[in-house]
Amino acid sequence: MRRDPVEETAAYRAVVADVERSVDETLLEFGMSSDRIGYCHAFWPLKQAFLRDDHGIDWKTPTEMNPNVLFD
Repeated sequence: MRRDPVEETAAYRAVVADVERSVDETLLEFGMSSDRIGYCHAFWPLKQAFLRDDHGIDWKTPTEMNPNVLFD
């Protein structure tokens, strides 16, 4: 599995926990919890948007990094 190298940067590591918490909270408002099958397909694009819009970090989702892998 390929991962985006940006995940190794100090800028990403400094904000990722807060961003992921915000994404989870936002998705809960829409009735989506992390134990649902397919949750990653809502989680990753929203995480990507939060990182880009709020922190200027261009993060590639696992789907983008691994186009031949099917995620559930």
